[in-house]
Amino acid sequence: MSWEEVRTKCVACPCGQGKIEQREYMDDWNQIEYSTPTIVCPICSKKYKVCTEHHASYKPGHGSWNNYYLIPFDYPEYSGTQEATVYPRKTLSFAEMLVENYTLGELKLAQEVAEHCRSSASLTGVAASIRTAYKKAFRSIKIQSIRKQIANAIVLYPNYSGTKEQRDIVRKQEEIERKIYEEEKAKYKVPIDL
Repeated sequence: MSWEEVRTKCVACPCGQGKIEQREYMDDWNQIEYSTPTIVCPICSKKYKVCTEHHASYKPGHGSWNNYYLIPFDYPEYSGTQEATVYPRKTLSFAEMLVENYTLGELKLAQEVAEHCRSSASLTGVAASIRTAYKKAFRSIKIQSIRKQIANAIVLYPNYSGTKEQRDIVRKQEEIERKIYEEEKAKYKVPIDL
């Protein structure tokens, strides 16, 4: 299967002395792909960079698309609060994964449900989602092992840095700061209409 360039779309650049090009490719099965636009202008290529916003359809199987825009080279990247910076990624035990993804109240409720069940098949709610995660991690669904992991998570919770509640606060702060950043950035975006 080979890709062939079938056409090049062009639009005028912001200064009007050059153009912005995007190449369209097609394969043997008539699938189409587009290159990232390039600035073919000595003035604008020194002032702007091409940025891409990827959008996925909210309906599965309905594809995705990209919007392209120009942004000044010197426009700063987002540098506000980021969950990945506050709580860096690390290898987690299963109990730590539970602490990072469930609240203490959810874990206590799951523990109560697990204590009253004779088999993991009868778990419901949060306990059932923990069972699913446990099965994916260990390829096992022994109720005793699941109970032990939930109990370990509850013991870890009070002194753990990066619990679900703590992460939710950081995520909310990041969401607010990113929204402000994106609103300000939108003032400098120059859309590319290809």
